[in-house]
Amino acid sequence: QNVYDKNNVNAWNTTKQVRTNILGGSFLAGNFWDDYNGTDLDGDGIGDTELPYNSRGNISNGGDYLPLAIPKGIKIISPKGEEIFVTNSTILIDFEGINVDRYGIWYTNNSNLTCSGVWTQLAYPYYSTALAWKPDFTSSSVRVKIDSRDVSDNVILESCSDEFKITFQSDVKKDCVIDIFDLSIVGKAFGSKSGDVNWNPVADVKQDGVIDIFDLVIVGKNFGRKC
Repeated sequence: QNVYDKNNVNAWNTTKQVRTNILGGSFLAGNFWDDYNGTDLDGDGIGDTELPYNSRGNISNGGDYLPLAIPKGIKIISPKGEEIFVTNSTILIDFEGINVDRYGIWYTNNSNLTCSGVWTQLAYPYYSTALAWKPDFTSSSVRVKIDSRDVSDNVILESCSDEFKITFQSDVKKDCVIDIFDLSIVGKAFGSKSGDVNWNPVADVKQDGVIDIFDLVIVGKNFGRKC
């Protein structure tokens, strides 16, 4: 056991203050307990659950209200937000985990959904920090979420990306609307193939290595559509 106190005379934490603690965290507060199993919900390095910590019942009155927690966190590297991807293209979901090794990866195209809402699962449980995703839909508002859960499926940590867009393959200009500008881009590269001076790979909508009437037809069929 860490401590035994039946006399009720000890204080087990100080007032939270900005100073480096023994775990390298940003705040002085309480103690580090090797058997404290609470959770740091806001990432400040201080436990927010199972309070006050009473050394598994060995502190008879009160306990540590600010126990130090081993820092944990999730940081999304990509998508960063504001990107525009093409449907059925590969989006790399890349992130970092601090003292976390089991993740859930989710997405939403509901612009009103909060980070704690009900999202669509991409992978869970997941043990790597990168996932290649090929969405087969278009939307002007998409976000991904990475979370970590305990064995009872309760969310411990979560991080959400900013909004990005998924547009049509024929949206050559990648502005989420198919219009005359897309036709113009294909037209300027018309008849070219890879290596030609006027070759433009984004205009190869059919993705067959040559820009021809088929690319114009694909853009034309989707003219006026918005993601």
